[in-house]
Amino acid sequence: MSLTAAQAEAVQARGNVIVVAGAGTGKTSTLVERVMALLAEGASIERLLLVTFTDAAAAEMRHRLRLRLTGAAATAETAAAARWAEQLALLDSAPIGTLHSFCRQLIRDHFHLLGIDPGAGILDEAQTQPLIEAALDACLAAPLAGDNAAARAAHTAIRHYADGDPERIRPLLLKLHRHAQALPEPESWFADQLEALAANEPSVWREWLADGLRQWAGEWLSELQPRAKLAGNFARAVAALQHIVKTAAMSGPPGAELAAALAEIQAADQAGWPPGKKTALRGPVEKFFAEAQFLASQFEATDAGDGLTADWLNVRAGLTALLNLARDFGARFAAAKRDAGGMDFSDLEQFALRLLWQPDGQPTAVAQACRDRFDQVFVDECQDINAAQDAILRAVSRAAPAGNRFLVGDVKQSIYQFRLARPQLFRDYEEAWRPGAAGRRVALTDNFRSHPEIIAWVNEFFAPLMRGSMGGVNYEPLRAGRAEPEADVGAAPRRVEFHLIPKAAAAPAGGESVDAEAGGEEAEGDDGDPDDLLAVEREARVVALRLRALKESGATIRDRADGAARPIAWRDMAVLLRSPRRRVEAFAKEFHRCGVPLAAERGGFLASLEVGDLLSLVRLLDNPLQDIPLLAVLRSPLVGMSLDELAQVRLVSSAPRLWVALREFLLRDGTPAAAPSVTATVAAARRKVDAFLHQFARWRELVRHASLAHALETALADTHYEAILRAGERGEERVANLRKFITLVRQHDPQQRQGLFRFVRFIEALQAAEQDLEPAPVPAADAVRLLSIHRSKGLEFPVVAVAGLGTRFHLGDQRADVLVDELFGLCARAVAPSGAKHPTLPHWLAARRQRRQLLGEELRLLYVAMTRARDYLILTGTAARRDAENWEAQPGRDFSDRALLRAQSALDWVLLWLPRATRPEDQGHDERDTGRFHWRICRAEPELPAPGAPAAGTAASTPDGPGAGWTAVRDRLAWRYPHATAMDEPAKTTVTALRRAAEADEEARPWRWPQPVPGAVDKPDAAAVGTLHHEFLRVLSLDGPGDEADLRTQLTALVAAGGFTVAEAAALDLAGLAEFWRGETGSLIRSRAAAVRRELPFTARFTPPELARLTRQPAPPGVADEFIVVQGVADLVVVLPEEIWLLDFKTDNAQGTELDRRVAAYRPQLELYAAAVARIFDRPVTRRWLHFLRARRTVEV
Repeated sequence: MSLTAAQAEAVQARGNVIVVAGAGTGKTSTLVERVMALLAEGASIERLLLVTFTDAAAAEMRHRLRLRLTGAAATAETAAAARWAEQLALLDSAPIGTLHSFCRQLIRDHFHLLGIDPGAGILDEAQTQPLIEAALDACLAAPLAGDNAAARAAHTAIRHYADGDPERIRPLLLKLHRHAQALPEPESWFADQLEALAANEPSVWREWLADGLRQWAGEWLSELQPRAKLAGNFARAVAALQHIVKTAAMSGPPGAELAAALAEIQAADQAGWPPGKKTALRGPVEKFFAEAQFLASQFEATDAGDGLTADWLNVRAGLTALLNLARDFGARFAAAKRDAGGMDFSDLEQFALRLLWQPDGQPTAVAQACRDRFDQVFVDECQDINAAQDAILRAVSRAAPAGNRFLVGDVKQSIYQFRLARPQLFRDYEEAWRPGAAGRRVALTDNFRSHPEIIAWVNEFFAPLMRGSMGGVNYEPLRAGRAEPEADVGAAPRRVEFHLIPKAAAAPAGGESVDAEAGGEEAEGDDGDPDDLLAVEREARVVALRLRALKESGATIRDRADGAARPIAWRDMAVLLRSPRRRVEAFAKEFHRCGVPLAAERGGFLASLEVGDLLSLVRLLDNPLQDIPLLAVLRSPLVGMSLDELAQVRLVSSAPRLWVALREFLLRDGTPAAAPSVTATVAAARRKVDAFLHQFARWRELVRHASLAHALETALADTHYEAILRAGERGEERVANLRKFITLVRQHDPQQRQGLFRFVRFIEALQAAEQDLEPAPVPAADAVRLLSIHRSKGLEFPVVAVAGLGTRFHLGDQRADVLVDELFGLCARAVAPSGAKHPTLPHWLAARRQRRQLLGEELRLLYVAMTRARDYLILTGTAARRDAENWEAQPGRDFSDRALLRAQSALDWVLLWLPRATRPEDQGHDERDTGRFHWRICRAEPELPAPGAPAAGTAASTPDGPGAGWTAVRDRLAWRYPHATAMDEPAKTTVTALRRAAEADEEARPWRWPQPVPGAVDKPDAAAVGTLHHEFLRVLSLDGPGDEADLRTQLTALVAAGGFTVAEAAALDLAGLAEFWRGETGSLIRSRAAAVRRELPFTARFTPPELARLTRQPAPPGVADEFIVVQGVADLVVVLPEEIWLLDFKTDNAQGTELDRRVAAYRPQLELYAAAVARIFDRPVTRRWLHFLRARRTVEV
């Protein structure tokens, strides 16, 4: 093949080489050519170790080498051809595979040195889960039952870090174990953590305080210096920050000078603000003053000496207990795996490390043998290794100057932090192996995948965003390496598009609607802005219609096989989402409505109906005297009984067990005289029960004498279950799930001698841990693919739509009470005697560091997604209406770290960048072409295709004529279910949905998206304000006086701890909240603080007539005997011994008669809450209030 200069350098370089391979730059081809060059020099392929990240990558590497070796053997002269043929013969046994496969072989070769069973197999996650649960049970049993010092410390840890619930401490212990297992020496990490906690005083914390202060001051200086001219307060703060940077850099622990500088910042915040401008000036940097207050608290005098020492003493015992519990769990889990005759993937790494490194850090004889054996060590995707894996690779590689490692990777594409990948290791090698040092660095930047216009846009977008401090690496621009016919460059349509979708307005002009306020209540099932179902569906429709339009436009792509231009097919398109699981059904529905075929992997393997049917059958085969599994099997296609048929069984037999009732029903002679329809139902029931009982007896015999897998396969064949599924929606996908389940069962068949209950327990353990297995792969079809960005890594598509850019980042781990950090170790919040929690210094530092790391990975994920596109890149994102309207007002030039760290979604980065690419004359337009890419604001409701319109590339068909066959089909399709009324009533609903239904207009009207109000004032939308107030009221402590100063102190602490952003805090009406809590109703509730329950979820059962009465709606006919399960969340409930009080907060902006209307609208909701809560607690609700925060009015209902 023809190599670029950089590729040729990588192929020819010797010694340690690190190749930074940007997206689409031909790294696999470069690896293959380097191997071929080494073989040409006389090396043997069996002496080359090639480590890949996945089995698929290893297979691809082996395949490409086979093609090259075959070609070389066919074209070389006789002598050389024999050598190439020899290397081809050795290829299948060559050490090419994942690092885990290398470790497994190493362990097999040296099992006697480890004292383990040479036949030990690999336990997958499904097999290890029951062992994990058992080990956790055992390690928690003794502390929870004991009364010694260790048990008391464990109780303290559970009380502080799991709210007193032992179940909630289990994930934390597992997290500690997994963190340690990803290190070269897990036991050393535990020992180091315990040693630090056993010290006499927190000297390490003081070092961190000095370093943290210096970094913190440096970050804020760049943002505050331009503000120094606006107010003297900022000038004083800047001077104090400069003094902190200078003083903190000196050796020695932090002292009085730093405390004085922080006190100066607090003083600058207290007075001297220009009259009437404090809020406007201070608001954007309120977080700075909150953080300064937190850092100053570390120096405040306490009984322990200072705040830092007091926090250290507070967490020592609990963290020590956590570490000891995690250690004990690790030992028990390891023993359980040995007893099960297997090991997991972390064992492969740890056993390999024991074989390769001595306790003193020197390589073992095994390691030296590996170094002698391998002439070259290749590592693909090296940016995604962890510290343990790096230690293994160092052990088997030679040291400089005889270095023999060839590392290939790209930190810009490191997206596996959740698997404990450490991209910093790759960066360290980049620095160490620059020319003239211990190796060589080669950068591959010629992208052969994407169209030049896409490459140019990607460079323009990421150049100002990605840097070492944000994303982990300075952005290295790609170069267009793909040759394009000159006529293609710049041809319409644009190769990059951006569609900004404003979220529907929360309220019409004049105030906040009732619906909008409720829409922000995430506790009632909404996903939050902008991920609610309506916004997801609208964005899915925009994507589907754009892909359909692109296909129908006649746009062409160049075929990879022959380079010829051809029309775009559905299979050429992919939709990438950050996390598809919660959105896949919405996309599938909208794509279907738009006539666009979509292939998507749905989550929830164990929750799928077909797998649920087989699970019920397995439980039944284990013990048929289980009513719920038996009912599930009888109602499933395995038996196919109707509710009427089951009712006839129960009319014949009142036996307590349904299994007994079935047998009595079958054995009974004759049936009482009844209507013909009833007689027919009984006859059908008898046929089905008779067939099932005979089949079931045979299936149980197969379980006893053959295997569970064979019994299930027989059951599927006997009942034609697969054929029934295949005829339905997503038939092939559901059949694939069945076969995957059978494969899973077959893996457990060797353990069947211990009883079916073992397999049942394994499944129940997965479900209890809220874990699931991946569904079966979606069968290939000519359809658009929907997949996650992670799954798209290593793939490419002619057309890529990166959707869901407005989805909020998931940064919840930083708010956990305990963090596990690479630098700061185990970090916890301090817990006051009252139960209030605040971050310790390590927790605060770790949360800041991890936020930066997580956002850096989100930026890298965006880079990976965009560089999957070959010919067309489409970006879509849903934004709050105010953001979609006001992005042009942003300066578009502030790309500081702090500006990037403020992002809540990838869309925030796009909108930050967008003004940079917009010409002044284009401002104010909804659709623009910047010369580099095309973008538009999608204000109008996307129009669906006309009903019945065929999708592009498909043909509509009609019946040949009105013959008898067609008439029968028409009649069957025209049939209507006789109990349609019951179908219209939900079996399960929420209070909010009932209230919205009650408020719906009597005359149905087509929905149209509200348009922005001209001249409307920019303010947080109602849903966001409602959510923020409810969240603050949920965490607010009622122990204080409840005045505005108390609320502000609590809010400041929450902002410093990361619970609220500065912008969110500014939206809270603290004065209004204080007025309520100091008023009559608030004071009455605070006097019963111990009985208060906030955000109380409930589930209650009502008949339709009861709901109709409560919601003041007419009762539906014919469903009086049905019931509906209602779920909701009550804002505040005071549960007293003899009565209950109920309070609901509202953020509606209403006065006078409008307020009265809102009270009337909310009254049914409150009555429904009261009815449900009264049933649950078995006592009356005597007082019910609605409090309107904006109006500052409390109304007793």
